Amino acid sequence: MELWNDRREGESELPPRSALDFYDFKDWLGRVSIARIEREPFQVRFVLWGTKLAELWGVDYTNKLLGELSETPEAWVDVELAYFKRMAERPFIGIVQGSLMDHRKSYVHILGIDLPLGSAAGLTHVLSVHMAIERREDHFSRFPVSRVL
Repeated sequence: MELWNDRREGESELPPRSALDFYDFKDWLGRVSIARIEREPFQVRFVLWGTKLAELWGVDYTNKLLGELSETPEAWVDVELAYFKRMAERPFIGIVQGSLMDHRKSYVHILGIDLPLGSAAGLTHVLSVHMAIERREDHFSRFPVSRVL
């Protein structure tokens, strides 16, 4: 998060995607995804889906729409797409937790962070880093909301 904040330019609310160097995330390689926000209609397309994420999920979402490879794509539209719409309206750093039950891997639990990237026009991309966790517990209590961007 410190890196994300340091890459904000001037009074800009969000750092642009171009401000982040892929090597800044060398310790997280394979666990990074980058989603491009498409408008009219609003969609989320992954332009990068790390190799470790592909192993965990069992699918490669690179150049795929959010939920496109899920067994229940409508659930992704109802929940996940609404999440990204809220992020586009009023950007925030997201902390996510869940299991991969939509990919027949309910035993795999994930913890991740979503970092909004943008321009003067607003949200353009979301850089996410995910990791598998041992068991599902409430990790959210460790991340109190201190302010909205």
